[in-house]
Amino acid sequence: MKGYQGDIKRKAILFIGFVFLILLALNIFPELFGDNNIYMVPEAYEYKVRVPAQGIVVRDEKLYFANTEGDILKVVKEGERVRVGQRVADILLLEDTTDLKEELSQIENILNFYDEMLAGNGDDNPLNSNGVDLLVSRLHQQLLEGDYQGINDTKESISLYNETVQNFSGNIEGSGITTEGLNERRDYLLSRISQFNKSIHSLNSGIVSYEVDGWEEELVVDGINSIEADIFNRVQAEEGKGNNAVFKIIDDYQWYLLIDIADENQVDYEIGDSLDVLITTEDKRDIVEIRMPLVEIVEDREDKFYILRGTSFLEKVFDIRFANVEIIDLKEDTLRVPAAAIVEIDGKTGVKVKEFYGVVTFRPVEVLAMDERYAYVSKGDNNGYIEIGEESFRTISIFSEVIGKPNSVNLGDILN
Repeated sequence: MKGYQGDIKRKAILFIGFVFLILLALNIFPELFGDNNIYMVPEAYEYKVRVPAQGIVVRDEKLYFANTEGDILKVVKEGERVRVGQRVADILLLEDTTDLKEELSQIENILNFYDEMLAGNGDDNPLNSNGVDLLVSRLHQQLLEGDYQGINDTKESISLYNETVQNFSGNIEGSGITTEGLNERRDYLLSRISQFNKSIHSLNSGIVSYEVDGWEEELVVDGINSIEADIFNRVQAEEGKGNNAVFKIIDDYQWYLLIDIADENQVDYEIGDSLDVLITTEDKRDIVEIRMPLVEIVEDREDKFYILRGTSFLEKVFDIRFANVEIIDLKEDTLRVPAAAIVEIDGKTGVKVKEFYGVVTFRPVEVLAMDERYAYVSKGDNNGYIEIGEESFRTISIFSEVIGKPNSVNLGDILN
């Protein structure tokens, strides 16, 4: 009997524990069991109204040409800044200098060999000494001193020297090769080789670019006001004029951005307005956002574009000619809430919220914009109030608990 009662007691405890777990789960995870999780806090969001446009970048670009043909050796990397007089690129002429360079390499090897021998030799006039003289002099000194280890090292050096001289293909007799003769020969070869290399130095300071597109001589800063209104139609149908410039140096003092806005997106801008412009790549990757003053409006009966002036961030667009542009026509800090949360009550637009004591109330909001998913509402003034007509009303804040499904509750309801 005791065993039976104990079994009943254990089952009762298990049942009570199971019911307790169900109630706990309903309170902790209501979204899994019902429609109780119906409120959320607004999200702080910077809302932007973007006007899409096409852009052309105009820079002060100086072209540099080579007066002969050859391979280009870039001394300065793409996008680096240079000062006046700096070596930017070398033109390696097409003449074959392989033999000269090979002989020069052999001479450098022998001179390095001499330097190592002279480091341990007290020759009074090393420039007029050849390798054999130096090694014999060292061997004689080592014999007098009984330096048997040094004698063995010198013998190895003599063998290495003979091998080096035998491999030398220059015009000087191997047995008579002196450091003085080698230095003279090296200078001669360097002079010959340098005749086949032409260096180009900068006459201006600025940013170096090897990307020459052919529009540099037409889209110029000094002629910015003479660019015709059909420029955007032309660049779509034409290519830049070809030239054989090696590179260009771009003055980063100032640059211009021409903007063409489609007719359906036109906004009334005036000269003197400052526009926030976002320049992007074709894959919509943002490059730079910059505020630029509007300095000119060019138009005729069919075409119209705007000219903006920039004085910074050229290093971001130095290699871009045709850009995807977005004008940030409106930028405001807002609160983002689900569009489904917006309701109309007593002629006012707002949302239902759960106050801190659990009661459902109504808070008016000023909707600045709305899309399929979200509504972007004003934060109000510094005290959290908005104006509706002649009255002020407290609106929501980032701490408000907004009812996401307003039809599921009534004003005055008390929520857990």
